Amino acid sequence: ITKDKYDDINQVINENDIFISLSRKETFQYAIAEAIYGGLFVIKSNCDGTNWANNIPSVQVVCDHNDFETAISSLGNTNKEDIKISQKYIEDNYSTVQWAKKLYKVYDERIEKK
Repeated sequence: ITKDKYDDINQVINENDIFISLSRKETFQYAIAEAIYGGLFVIKSNCDGTNWANNIPSVQVVCDHNDFETAISSLGNTNKEDIKISQKYIEDNYSTVQWAKKLYKVYDERIEKK
């Protein structure tokens, strides 16, 4: 468990194998995306703001303590191919390039309406 404050997220990712995010309410959580892209296994709660990650292969979703035990046990079943698929999903959907394309599309649509 990482308790120290880090200025470099890559250092945190390189020093850990699992990212756990358990909360009742969230918005889009960059930390989950960074952990997935960094190749970590992710265990997260089933809350609206993080549901975008529910079907990513390296992510385990938990609803209660029984699910948490199952998620921990199943981490060994995730393989390197699942990690690559997960990283590609983040890159294709949430990279800065994709954010810029989506933002450009919004601006372009606004200009066309004028």
